[in-house]
Order: sequence, then C-alpha cells, then structure tokens
Amino acid sequence: MSLVRKLKDLWLNYFSEHATDRVLLQAIQECPPKSILEIGVGNLERSLKMIELAQRDGQTVSFTGVDLFEGRPKGVTPGVTLRLAHRELRAKGASVRLLPGDPHAALSRAANLITQVDLVVIAADQDADSLAKAWYFIPRMLSTSAKVFREELATGKQPKTFRLMPTAEIAALAARPHRRAA
Repeated sequence: MSLVRKLKDLWLNYFSEHATDRVLLQAIQECPPKSILEIGVGNLERSLKMIELAQRDGQTVSFTGVDLFEGRPKGVTPGVTLRLAHRELRAKGASVRLLPGDPHAALSRAANLITQVDLVVIAADQDADSLAKAWYFIPRMLSTSAKVFREELATGKQPKTFRLMPTAEIAALAARPHRRAA
C-alpha cells in the first residue's frame, strides 16, 4: 500500500470530520467488506467514505443503499436524489443497488436478492416501526462474518455513535412478532 493511501486511511480513521463514523471506518480497515448494506444513506458522505476505504486493495465492493431519497418528508434533514446517489456511488467504482423507500418496504421487496452482506450500517433517523418490521429480513442477508452497526442518538453528554450489535440481539429483533397490515 502506498504512503499516500496509508495517510489517507489514517486520516479517515482517526481525524474524520464526523467522529461518529470513525468506529465504522476502523472496522472497515480491519476487515474490508465485499458487500455493504446501508439503511439511511442521507447525504452520501458516509457511504462514499465506506466504499473508498473498502476498495483500498483494489477489491470491488457491492453497495446496497436504502433511503427515502426524494420521498423524504418536508422538514426532515435533506438527503440526495436517487439519480445523484446512483451517479456518485457508481463513480467510486462500486457495484450499486439503491432501494427507495422505508426499511421495511425496501427490504421486503429485495430480501432474496441481497445476500452475503459483510457490513450493515443503520442510521439513527430511520422510522422505528418500519425498522422493527425490517429486522425480520436482515439475518438471512448476512454473511457468516457480518458486522451490524446501529447509530444511536446522543444522550446527555454522550455524542451520537455507532454500536456493533451482537448476533443474539439481531436474532432477537428478527424473531419479534409484528402485526401485518390488514
């Protein structure tokens, strides 16, 4: 790996503008994922950093992004359009699949197409009810060495951060019964 690349990786991992992302970036550097699922891509900043770091050894990364895109309600933090997201992510050289919609709707449509995911990143701004229903689909998408990180909102003096979820917690969330719409 070149010195320039090492310095760039060091910068992303330890001096990244968003301290909350550092945990994810360090996990990617330790074990670069071949497949990433991000639920809540927002403004793409985190997505682009993750792809760039995962591809550092010339590895092609498969990226699946779930977001409301143009469907975001007014007054909510603005994100990017579906077209812009696709263009920006493809420019990084990743294999890209974007799924517009809330977590449950998007994953229920594509659950059988998304397999062997090594890294799942879930943004804190996701609708709680939709995410609760979406957990049912997540375990079947994961590779045996997958890591699932969930962003947790700031509490008191603690800043917003990503937490690595234990396998047992993921299984418990997936096993919860959820009412289906009539």
